[in-house]
Amino acid sequence: MRRGNNGKNNTTYISTSFSTFSTFCNIPQIPSYSLLLKNKAEDSLAHLPEILQVCHSKHCEETSRESLTTPLLCHSEGARSGGEESLLSAKDSLTEIPERQLLCHSEGRQRLTEESLKESLVAKRDSSPLAWVQNDKIISLAGSQVCHSEGARSGGEESLKESLVANRDSSAFAKPQNDKLTAFTKNPKKQPPLISTILSPLLLPALFPPLLFAQYVNSGGQLLFNYDVSTDFRGYIINTSPTTTQSQDTTVTIKTGATISHQASTGQVWDPVIWNKDIQKNLTVKVENNATINGQNEAWGVLGGYNDGRTNNTQTKVENSGTIEATNTLRAIGVVNGSLAVVNENSGTINGGITVNTSVSVTNKVDTNETLLDNKGTITGGLLINSNQFSTKKVTNSGTIATITNYGNITEVLENSNSISGTLTNGTVNPPSTGSGAIQGSGTSTTNATITKLDNQSSGTIGALTNNNYGTITTLENAGTIQNAFLNYGDITTFTNSGTLANTTTSGLQSNNNFKTITILTNDTNGTISFLRNGGSSHSSATITTLENKGTWTTLENSQTSQNKSSIVTFNNSGTLSTLQNGSNTNAHKAEIQTLTNTGTITNATNGGMITTFNNGNTQTGGAGTGGTGGTPAGTITNFTNNSGGIITTLNNNALITNGITNATNATITTLNNKYALSAINNSGSITTLDNDNSATITTLTNNANGNIDTIENKSGSTITTLDNKTNAQIETINNAGTLQALTNESSASINKVENKSNATLTTLTNNAGGTITTLENAGTLSTATNAGILTTLTNTSTITNATNSGTITTLTNNANATINALTNSHSIETLTNNSSGTITTLTNSANGNITTLTNQANATLTTLDNQNNATINQLDNSGTITNNFTNQGTINTLDNSGTITNNFTNQGTINTLDNKSGGTFSGSLINASMITNLTNSGSATITTLTNG
Repeated sequence: MRRGNNGKNNTTYISTSFSTFSTFCNIPQIPSYSLLLKNKAEDSLAHLPEILQVCHSKHCEETSRESLTTPLLCHSEGARSGGEESLLSAKDSLTEIPERQLLCHSEGRQRLTEESLKESLVAKRDSSPLAWVQNDKIISLAGSQVCHSEGARSGGEESLKESLVANRDSSAFAKPQNDKLTAFTKNPKKQPPLISTILSPLLLPALFPPLLFAQYVNSGGQLLFNYDVSTDFRGYIINTSPTTTQSQDTTVTIKTGATISHQASTGQVWDPVIWNKDIQKNLTVKVENNATINGQNEAWGVLGGYNDGRTNNTQTKVENSGTIEATNTLRAIGVVNGSLAVVNENSGTINGGITVNTSVSVTNKVDTNETLLDNKGTITGGLLINSNQFSTKKVTNSGTIATITNYGNITEVLENSNSISGTLTNGTVNPPSTGSGAIQGSGTSTTNATITKLDNQSSGTIGALTNNNYGTITTLENAGTIQNAFLNYGDITTFTNSGTLANTTTSGLQSNNNFKTITILTNDTNGTISFLRNGGSSHSSATITTLENKGTWTTLENSQTSQNKSSIVTFNNSGTLSTLQNGSNTNAHKAEIQTLTNTGTITNATNGGMITTFNNGNTQTGGAGTGGTGGTPAGTITNFTNNSGGIITTLNNNALITNGITNATNATITTLNNKYALSAINNSGSITTLDNDNSATITTLTNNANGNIDTIENKSGSTITTLDNKTNAQIETINNAGTLQALTNESSASINKVENKSNATLTTLTNNAGGTITTLENAGTLSTATNAGILTTLTNTSTITNATNSGTITTLTNNANATINALTNSHSIETLTNNSSGTITTLTNSANGNITTLTNQANATLTTLDNQNNATINQLDNSGTITNNFTNQGTINTLDNSGTITNNFTNQGTINTLDNKSGGTFSGSLINASMITNLTNSGSATITTLTNG
């Protein structure tokens, strides 16, 4: 006995082997015939059963039914017990007898020996006068064996069909003859049939109505078998291997309108209506329109093979245009340790399932196509390939089937062009068994279930698709519709969708999920995917090596809940994607996209995992906004957010991101390269390098509280309209070689260095109170610099149009050939140096302003110097030229002049020490209207006019 698991349905099959019978006949059913056989008497009509018993040779009662090896066995479901009513009882009258049919073997008394059929039929043939009905086939009537002989035949003897016509008894008494019955009584002596001689003309039609029986034809030494069932009967047919080695294929046809049915008792496993046990040749079962094979209770409809470990031991083909049904939903058609081909035509209905079991390696080989199932009709159950040791080339469905479950190997194609209403399942959840339980087991070796190609054509619909842990699909092509959950726990090499994954559910196992490996996933131009999650299982590490969307995709989610990393190695989007979600902030670093390239449309993109390289749009070589030399670049993202915990190594924006880029708190972008018009960058996390290049534009760049940007590179030809470094934000370096229209450093914010490079423009620089700019270097044009915070070093090597300091400038240097048109200090400048050949047009040290050291070097020009009331210049060293009138209304502690003060110098405040050093010149008048504590005019120094008072 063998047991196993069938996979999905968890139904138990139990395999037991028992001896085979070998016959081929159909006799009308006779009620209580076994009881009548016990009453042996004289040959008379009243004791017809006794006559029939005498008509078989003695060896029939001594021959074991295990030894019968001819092709077919027919079995009766008639009455068996001795207590049943008699043949002539009122209940079972002769008028009722034709409605009940008896097959050749009953389940009553069987007393056969272990000797082979050949030995019993040849060595022990009964030569008595009644032995004319002997035949090498067995006819069993409700508990007794009636044998008939075909006698010796020479090669030239006429066939059975011919004998049925030529040897017909034409006597009046023999009118009720049936050619099919008498086919088993062929006798070379052409004796009149004993049965028809003895039986009354009234009884024969009742016992033997016209029925279609097997034709047993001896032609040229080869056996040909064709068996037609054209009337209803209850029983079974068994096809076994004949003794001859020259056997040929067998065909059983259930004709239009006929029904063959058999009821197996509860617990029976191997009890079919038609059973193929021939290990030499094929059995073909044909069911015509409106014909039926009916397996009741535990009975199979059609079954091929043994559960005894033999490989490829049977080959069974079923061609159904009628109905094959079984009460047990797995047992309409089945095979064990053998080959099977099922063709279910348009008119065909299989009520129940098709089940394949094997405990040994089987390569399906019924026909050259090696097609297990070609369904054009309706299968209400499903197809179950219940062992991974079974291989077949093809399974095709152009009709309707409930489910397909494969634990074996489909080496060429599983093709669907109509409807698989339930779930198509490939592979087992748990490792395939190494045991022998092929009946309910999921396999008998450790190899995966495989489908070389799964082709769901444009007209095809699959209810749901599951590729389990131990399943492999080499090529999956969906041009039709997968309605519900697509679940991949195994391996898919190539998945191309040009149809529809219609499932819109986004939660759990009711949604579409990849939990293991898809090497290439392509959503083609006409493809539609509602939702797909990569990863998400606590036990999986999902990978999609190459993902390409050319069609329409609503939501792609890469691992939201996975404890293991879920990866998309390369993702190219040239279609339309509504939502892209990579990871979540609760599982940072558990979702990874190595390379993401968008040349299509993405409405919302969020990253809470890792993206190594994110390319939006095509790389351009010309100006942004016009698309450069390549035309307008493809690629649009409406919203993009790098969520908390998200890491992007490189983000290259070459196209449109409508609402800009948001880098959230605790999110990281190592390098952000913008080469197109970008409306906004909002950073609350960390950006190592922000590069605005290729004549690109960033309208608003905001570094929010606690945000950090190491380096901002605004390249030549590019523009940042507004750069706002918010409170408690940090920018390490701003390098502007393009246009930076407004730079604002807010309270408690910090910019370590601002470098406005040659030919660059910094229109407005504002360092608010509490803000810190460590270094400001201007080699371009700084239109307005306003410092209300801390500016450690300001170096101008070009032009500052207007600089206002209400904070602290530690060092302000105006280099050679540089110009500060206007500089106003209302707080503190520790060191202000106008280097040789530098120009400060107007320097105003306003009330409360303090300049610790002001140096105007040789050949430098300070056009106008105004030290206003309550302002202080601690040390003023002039070696260059102060051109216009110089008025001091505040305090100058020390004024050392070794250069030229061209016009009048008026002191209305306080000068503690004025030292006109050698070479120094006051070309105009020196007018003291207040206090000069010490005045020194050194040798070779010149004061043209000194007025005190």
